[in-house]
Amino acid sequence: MLTLLSAMYLVVRTASTQAEPIRVLVTGAAGQIAYSLLYSIAKGDVFGKDQPIILVLLDITPMLPVLDGVVMELQDCALPLLREVIPTDKVEVGFKDLDAAILVGSMPRKEGMERKDLLKANVAIFKTQGEALEKFAKKTVKVLVVGNPANTNCLIASKSAPSIPKENFSCLTRLDHNRARSQVAMRVGVPSDSVKNVIIWGNHSSTQYPDVHHAVVNRNGKEISGFDAVNDESWLKGDFISTVQQRGAAVIKARKLSSAMSAAKAICDHMRDIWFGTPDSVPHKALLGGPAQTDLYRAGANAGMAEFQEKQRQQHESSMHTELEKLLSSSKPSDLESSRKDFEGFKKLFHRFLQEKGPSVDWAKIQRPPEDSIQPYDKIKLKGLPADVASSLNKLVVVKLNGGLGTSMGCKGPKSLISVRNENTFLDLTVQQIEHLNKTYKTDVPLVLMNSFNTDEDTKKILQKYTHHQVKIHTFNQSRYPRINKESLLPVATNMSITGENEEAWYPPGHGDIYASFYNSGLLDKLIAEGKEYIFVSNIDNLGATVDLHILNHLMSQPTDKRCEFVMEVTDKTRADVKGGTLTQYDGKLRLLEIAQVPKAHVDEFKSVTKFKIFNTNNLWISLPAIKRLHEKNAMDMEIIVNPKTLDGGLNVIQLETAVGAAMKSFENALGINVPRSRFLPVKTTSDLLLVMSNLYSLREGSLTMSPRREFPTTPHVKLGSSFTKVRDFLRRFESIPDLLELDHLTVSGDVTFGKQLTLKGTVIIIANHGDRIDIPAGAMLENKIVSGNLRILDH
Repeated sequence: MLTLLSAMYLVVRTASTQAEPIRVLVTGAAGQIAYSLLYSIAKGDVFGKDQPIILVLLDITPMLPVLDGVVMELQDCALPLLREVIPTDKVEVGFKDLDAAILVGSMPRKEGMERKDLLKANVAIFKTQGEALEKFAKKTVKVLVVGNPANTNCLIASKSAPSIPKENFSCLTRLDHNRARSQVAMRVGVPSDSVKNVIIWGNHSSTQYPDVHHAVVNRNGKEISGFDAVNDESWLKGDFISTVQQRGAAVIKARKLSSAMSAAKAICDHMRDIWFGTPDSVPHKALLGGPAQTDLYRAGANAGMAEFQEKQRQQHESSMHTELEKLLSSSKPSDLESSRKDFEGFKKLFHRFLQEKGPSVDWAKIQRPPEDSIQPYDKIKLKGLPADVASSLNKLVVVKLNGGLGTSMGCKGPKSLISVRNENTFLDLTVQQIEHLNKTYKTDVPLVLMNSFNTDEDTKKILQKYTHHQVKIHTFNQSRYPRINKESLLPVATNMSITGENEEAWYPPGHGDIYASFYNSGLLDKLIAEGKEYIFVSNIDNLGATVDLHILNHLMSQPTDKRCEFVMEVTDKTRADVKGGTLTQYDGKLRLLEIAQVPKAHVDEFKSVTKFKIFNTNNLWISLPAIKRLHEKNAMDMEIIVNPKTLDGGLNVIQLETAVGAAMKSFENALGINVPRSRFLPVKTTSDLLLVMSNLYSLREGSLTMSPRREFPTTPHVKLGSSFTKVRDFLRRFESIPDLLELDHLTVSGDVTFGKQLTLKGTVIIIANHGDRIDIPAGAMLENKIVSGNLRILDH
């Protein structure tokens, strides 16, 4: 009787002191990783040998019959710690009161699937699961994300569960860690638990970097460094790294299935350490015993990170090279050579992009340019012109940057073919200007157009109409570069086509490409052979960028050994130009400073009109022999502009570009000339178009000149609303262009139309609120007026 009572007491006592069950969720529970994982969790390998468990198995509805089989097997194992198994396809059941969540399930990448599609699918999955954690789970829940891309999915889940501490979320890299430990252990001939402190830098991908700089190996009871134990640096930096990086692919190749067993073991190791904490595997005496050891540790960490970054850079370059070769294999035979040249330039730019981090300038080294490095135009003009202007003009080539489309103004095709004045296009006006020079001075100044793959075909068709004009016209194409997926850093193009699914996959890489593409075209050498010495480069939409004989004479009149190789026309900055590039002195050279290069803390200072008083017009005069010399020596130094874009489908990409003016520091005796504002008359918007179409300017031989009847030399500030953005809408809303001779400021917003023969003076503001329409009647004169509502005219 006493024995029976004692036994009953023991049973009651044991039951009362055993821990309460914890709820552990595994998603993707019908998959092969979960199949290898669930037994280990249920028998106590993860949460302890005395911790009862309620297993919650979540999967999609079609997998519920498979889950039933998994439940049966778990029951048949007769595991003493397993209190209950709950199979479900409902998040409100699966995530309720969780203590731990192991998120194995994710959308696998299938054949033909774009990475953006994979990311899109997993965003939806892990956003839903994060929200379910937030709503149903305990705030102390420990979350391990296994489904790839694990780091991205973990971030999404964490962001979607804001009240759960961020440190409760982690993603799986333990599999790679275990693989690295095992490789070292096998190489040295010790058990894997004798290898400690191996690090995996990066995420679970082929670009990860397994690092043994801090590894310690216990051999025969003595701890030695991983490097000394292996004693084979070439293996550690070669086969060891590649084996760990490619291990998953090797397993799949061998067994035709992914590495489920080792993944399950890694999940158990990871979650156990998260649950109980990691043992102190770093020997204090060796690393933390004093300043010297601490410095050694930091030095090792820095070396490891540097090597990781270098390996990662090499991997990105190798992957990019492979993808570019695939693209070239789809090229037409006639285009192969030019495409390969383009890609060589792109690879150089990509290489620099991977190496250069942070702002490209040290703000403390920026100085004001020396007094004589930026000459006032009036001083240049005082020299007058020589008797033989023709000899200078015959050494000149006019180059127009013609790569842009008119899409921002609602037009199709090249922007240069938009009518801007009296039915004349930008290209018409340019040809007229140069033809006038050639006829007046009996010279042979050629026009060169740098087209892009977007503008080349349409432009060449139009050029036929200038056959009988007195101007030789040449064209060359700037390079065609692939847009880069922001996440993978690989091209988004699938072949060399520029139509269909690849329509948005390519871009012209900025006007800094002029040097390489001009050289590669063969046109540079041809013009030098014809005796040409300088090019005058400008944007084709800058109607103020005409050939200036005084600047040309200044260049040609200098001694040959002191010849200025590069002139940048600058003009006084106004508040409308605060983002424009400016000239500075940097490391003893005159240098163009663009806003993209400025550290964020100094952007406001850069925009200051008082500190940086001038900006670059992008009207440039450059020595042809100098371009040839610098290109052949690979000495053309231009900062990279990283231009982020979002494609129509939502994919984030980057474009690597350069600016033509950035090469200024590479040329000898570079000079800035502060020119009148009239030499900067770009037409970027319909607001600009209104000005150049008005009576503010007269047109003669292709050149626009400010009307002498305007009292002020500055142009009015015009801001037309979104109803005027497209040229078609702009022309529809003006029956004729108003008289703007005495206008200072015009703002128009909403549904507004203008009748014929209007006069606008002073400050005019016209605002049509939503649902209203304002029609300015023909013949009206508005001077310092605000017009709103139903055409109420108030004194301003």
